[in-house]
Amino acid sequence: MYSVDLAAWYFFHRHFSHARVRFFTLYSSPGHFGNTPFAYEGRQAFAAWESKCDLILYWGDFLHGRAYRQAMVKWLIQREPDLSREQASHLMRHFLYRLDTHDDNMPAVMLYGGTLLFNRWSDYS
Repeated sequence: MYSVDLAAWYFFHRHFSHARVRFFTLYSSPGHFGNTPFAYEGRQAFAAWESKCDLILYWGDFLHGRAYRQAMVKWLIQREPDLSREQASHLMRHFLYRLDTHDDNMPAVMLYGGTLLFNRWSDYS
């Protein structure tokens, strides 16, 4: 993820120098991963910031893949032991898919990636 995030940061700073680019993760307190010119912020920070942004860009071709969803649920349960599998799944879905956001407060959302091509119909049931 480091190289992908770093590429995104450089792309936006080069082509959209006026934009304020922030990186958020599902983790509650992510901090720094590697030597980046930016810090990762957790899901609580995103919830507070979401209504103020013009655009949300999901940068990654795996974010909506079934294998990623399953791995994130497992990761959340390991890192936050008070969460049940159902609670972790709920957190992940609501964070990535903005399910709690009202339509009149929803900023523009873009997704960069292509794993939808690799999901099977059964992945959505």
